[in-house]
Amino acid sequence: IGGQQVDDYTYKYLRDEKVDGQDCFVVESYPKDKNSGYTKVVTWVDKQHYRTLKADFYDRKKSHLKTLDAKDFQLYQDKFWRPNEMEMVNHQTGRSTVLKQSNVKFKVGLADGDFTQNSLKRAHWVPTIQAVPQSEASLLHGFFVSIKTTKATDVFIAPFFNKFTPLEDESL
Repeated sequence: IGGQQVDDYTYKYLRDEKVDGQDCFVVESYPKDKNSGYTKVVTWVDKQHYRTLKADFYDRKKSHLKTLDAKDFQLYQDKFWRPNEMEMVNHQTGRSTVLKQSNVKFKVGLADGDFTQNSLKRAHWVPTIQAVPQSEASLLHGFFVSIKTTKATDVFIAPFFNKFTPLEDESL
């Protein structure tokens, strides 16, 4: 999950508004890239910590496509705010996805060299996305993102174990 690059968009302040009781700036951003999948994004940014609490995405036909809601923020190392839960709702299909993260850690000893193509090929990694019944999700250890869609009964787990933290049971 990545953020947008500031220089890749133009911005327009729309208004002040509250989201979940928090005072926010409402800002509209337009991609400079004409091939972008979105024509604009309306974002609610809380005034106190500058966290994105909500974002509405508009498709190339300028129709409201998706809404992202970020919740349960946690402060790490006294400077990094991260949401523990994000929900994306597709208004055109009626489907939604919830991303939950836990056990987030910073500065765990990884270097830039650990992410080169050659290093990643040599490392023993857990499959990128693995379907796990909800009853077994608690068996996984380490940082993971659980994804539950409105059309599925399983929770999908995307473990991001670094090569220094092997799984105890590689059969999962």
